[in-house]
Formats: sequence, C-alpha cells, structure tokens
Amino acid sequence: MSAKSRIVSTLALAFGVMSAALTATAAPLTGAAAHGSGWNSGGNNGWGNNGWHNNGWAQQQVQTLVISIDRYVGNEILPLRQLGSIDHRYNGHALRSVRVKVHPWSPPAQVQLLVNGQVVDTAHTAGKQAVELRPGHRDVFGQEIQTLQLRTVGLVSIEDIELSLVRPASWGPGGQPQPVCQPVERQIGAQVRFGQINLNQLFNLAQYPGCRIGSVTFVASTTQGFGQAAVTVNGVEASNRQQVAAWPGTYTLNFWNQPALGANTPQIALNLIGQFTVHTVRLNLVRN
Repeated sequence: MSAKSRIVSTLALAFGVMSAALTATAAPLTGAAAHGSGWNSGGNNGWGNNGWHNNGWAQQQVQTLVISIDRYVGNEILPLRQLGSIDHRYNGHALRSVRVKVHPWSPPAQVQLLVNGQVVDTAHTAGKQAVELRPGHRDVFGQEIQTLQLRTVGLVSIEDIELSLVRPASWGPGGQPQPVCQPVERQIGAQVRFGQINLNQLFNLAQYPGCRIGSVTFVASTTQGFGQAAVTVNGVEASNRQQVAAWPGTYTLNFWNQPALGANTPQIALNLIGQFTVHTVRLNLVRN
C-alpha cells in the first residue's frame, strides 16, 4: 500500500500560517496523538528529562506529521522526509521525536532512527506497542538534518509513524514572533519566449509574511546569447537587467525596493526578453 501523510498541528504560541502551503488535511492534535486501540506507550513522552524545556524550547510551534504505512516491513529503510513531504517549508523546524506504532511478526525485532545515514536511536519491539525514538539533541531540518530514515531489523507490521516537530519562536521587539526568512528554490526546466514567469504562483508568496525578496537568482540560457532578464513588480521593472548568454549560467537580479510578502504581496514576475531555457529560480528572502 502506498504511504500517505496527513498533518495535525497545535500552536503553543499562535503565529505563522503553515497550512496555506500544505496539501495535507488538518485535524486537532489530540485526535492524532491520543493513545488507545491497544497501543502501549513506549518511551517517555514528557519533556522533563531531556533538557528541551530548559534550552529555549518553551515558546514554540508544535506540529505532528502522521505517515500511514499499514503494511509489513521487513529489513527495509523508509525515507521519512519523502513519505512525510518534509521539504524546504520545514527548514528551521527541529525533530523532537519519531513515534512508531509497530507489531513484530518475528520477535525479536528492532526499529532504528537514522539521521544522515547514522543510527541515532534504536528501540526493541516486544508485542503490539508504540515505540518512541529521539535524535538525542536538537537536530534541525535544513541544518543538521539532510536525510531522515527509519530502518527495520526483522519483520514488523507498522500502522503509522508520527513525527513530532518543533520550531522555537524567534522573538523581536514587543514580544512578537519573527519569521524564518531564507532562500527558497524551484526547479523549472521550461522554455520561455518573450514572456514572464509568475513568481507569486510559482512560490505561493503569501506564505512568507514578515519577509521581503532581496534578490532573485536564476539559472538559464538563451538562443544565440541574445536575451535580457529583469524582475517586475505590478508590471513595472524593479531591478537591474542582466544579459543572458547562450550557455547555462547563474544570474542575480537585485530589487531596487525589496517587495514585502504576505497577504498584500504585489504581483512579482521574472520578465524574459528573448528565447530562454530556464532551469531554476531562487528567491533570496530577508526579514523585514
């Protein structure tokens, strides 16, 4: 059965809107995290003994991703980032724990949590239970965590996998949470002839309140090296122009006035004069 993911989130502090950028369905946290159905809790679900509360995590956004497996898994490695659609939107989030509802088919069996290919925690399974794996320290997506996997040793039946993620609040003047503004990139691989690439649609710019676009970096080439590129805001040219060569190269367009993102984001486009092949586009976001 193909794995699918759903998302449930609860806010320890109400800030940010992640759900606008997600394709999964939302539900109350208590429903996904509720114990029952014969599952025994494995590991410590509290925060008291691992130092998280005392190291800057008291004010935070808490989010749980639930990956449904519902099949037997024997000596496999499951790619949790791919199964849970944990992409650039989760950069800055830390992995608190991974909870696996498991039933060993041929005990003894093990489940192991791997970060960047290295085993960071192991749980032995004995009967139908929910085991909890922890990274041991605050591993952050987009920083320490590049790959995240679950390995099974032996044959087990896995119902679902719950990933508990947290993002510490970054506080600014007046006690208001500050956004995480960092570069975001899209693969394009498109040919554009005297046209525009709508950056609002490509990046869903409304999901970055509190950020501005400092510059746009793209990789492209043009037919015979005759082409120019600039960015426009509400149809008006808003950056320097770049001459684009016939071979693929990297170009950066700097805004004269950095447009603010959020609910009132203006219309922003990459304007291409000539016959272009565009490979990637990256927005270099900065905080207001």
